[in-house]
Order: sequence, then structure tokens, then C-alpha cells
Amino acid sequence: MVNLQRNLHSLKAEFHDKGDAAKGHKTLMKLIEADKKKELAHLLRNHEEEVVYGRELQQRFEVDTLLETYNLLLIAILAGYVPPALDEELSAEIQKILSHDSVKPYYEKYYRYKLTDYTLQYVTEKKYFTNIEPDSNISPLNVFIALSRLLDEDEDLEVFLAMLDYVKYGDIGLDDVIEILSSYEKLNKAFTTKRKTDEIKSIWGFFKYTTFLSQLREVIESVDNNPLLQSAMWLYHGYFLDRMNTRMKSIFVTAFKNLSHVLASPEVFQNLTADFSATDKTNDYDEQELKDTAHQIMEKSKEDVLFMLDAKWKKPMMEYFGN
Repeated sequence: MVNLQRNLHSLKAEFHDKGDAAKGHKTLMKLIEADKKKELAHLLRNHEEEVVYGRELQQRFEVDTLLETYNLLLIAILAGYVPPALDEELSAEIQKILSHDSVKPYYEKYYRYKLTDYTLQYVTEKKYFTNIEPDSNISPLNVFIALSRLLDEDEDLEVFLAMLDYVKYGDIGLDDVIEILSSYEKLNKAFTTKRKTDEIKSIWGFFKYTTFLSQLREVIESVDNNPLLQSAMWLYHGYFLDRMNTRMKSIFVTAFKNLSHVLASPEVFQNLTADFSATDKTNDYDEQELKDTAHQIMEKSKEDVLFMLDAKWKKPMMEYFGN
């Protein structure tokens, strides 16, 4: 138990006590302790009621990071990396912030992030997971953390996920991404143009996100002996998966078909695979082999994405928490 407590302190120091999570914590606590409920509710408002931009948008991103940190702690518990019961100070903080009347609508109603609900329930109701062996899933947890961290470190992914999360860059938003993916000509131009605008970054981001989902599938399947951990890992990314399911699933057949055709171009194949493999050499393929390879890559990618969009992964946590 001593080692588990040390692990908790280490995880908290790395993800909670610095960076955007620390800034989000400072913003929330400042407003909560000053009893500025209206100001806090305004900051965490529904963007459809009033557009959010500039400093407020950045503050909301920081709050998002803090919520993700709380949820990561729940995943670490399920992996046997930290104690089933968090320390009193951290538990009190989670309850104070997540149960606040001006915070709850943000993740319960406006931008549904169900794992945050479960994290609050876990801490408040002491619904501690039982029969978890210490260090039982440390390797998958480390891979999960490293993989999830990539989403914050790649500019193309950042732009795509922001658009998936309602953000617009000027007049460019998710509808424009869908339009490009639905057109072979526009998609080919996006992957061959030299100037990388936000619109082009979002297309690269979509491609990279599909690769991320293939890797996430591997992690989730590696812990099939722990359905609750699988479910929590899925729910950690569930907000964006739900958004993709709602807004983009209908164009997947067309999008992946177009990607397959575009990827069959030696120039595009080299550009797209350069970030993911040092061994892919377009010169090693003749024209038909390149087409077949591109088709196989995109079919596998589509299969992985649809696998990850399956809402069945929610069920173990829903059943455990009763909702």
C-alpha cells in the first residue's frame, strides 16, 4: 500500500499539480471560494447560448484537462496502480469541484462526459472497486497514458479534435472537414498542398486520429481480463468518440474509400506514412501493389474506428454505477 500511495503522489505531481490542469484548478477554486456562482456558470456555459472564444476558451480547455486528470486517477485505480481510496485532500477537492452547481451542467448536460459522473460517484459514495491486484495492469496503463498524451502534443490532432468539439478556426469548422473527406478531389488536394492551413491540419488530424484509435483498440483489447478498466479507458475518450459517432459515422464509407484512393498515390502514401513508419518505401511497391496496400490499410483503419465507436464499451461502468 505504501508503494501505491507513492504512485498516487507521483501521478498527481505529473498531471494535477502543473500545466493546464493546475491552471484549471486555480480558476475553478478562485471562483468557488469567492462564491461567484454566476461568473463560474457563465465561464462554463453552453456555447450555443453565447459564443466562447479567446481567454475564456483557453480557460475551458484548462478545466477540461483537470476533469481528465480526475478521470485518469479513476483509471489508475482500476489498473491497480494507486490505492482504491484517494487521499482525503484529493477526494475533498474532487467532490467540491465536480458537485458544484455551476460545474455539473458543463459535463452532465452541455458536453456530456460520463466518466466524470462516475469519478464523482466513486469518491462521494465510496463505491470502491474490489479485488484489484496491485500493479495488475501497469503496462497497459503506461501505454494508455503515453498514447493519450499524444493527443495534446500533435497540432494536427489538436485542430481536428477542437473542431470535433464545436470549435471553429475563423469560418472553418467540422462541416468543412466532412466536406473535404467526402470529396476525392478535395481530399487529394488537402494531402498534396504545401501550405498547411487549419483546414488542412484538420484533415491530417482526422487521419492521425484514426491511427490513434487503432492503437487504442490494441490497448483496450490487452486488458480483456478487466472489463471495468476497458470501459473506463473507452469512456476517457468517450466524449470525442460520441461526437464522431454522431457527426461523422454516416460519411465513413465515402471517407475511407476516398482515403484509399488518395493513399494509392506514391506522393501521398509517402507523406502519410512518413509520420508512422520508417520502413514504408513507396519505391518498393508497383502501382497495383500500392493500390492493394492502400486499400488494406484503410479497410483495417475503418474496421478499427467502427470497433472503437461501439457503445458496448460503456456498459460495464454503467452497470457498476447503476446508470
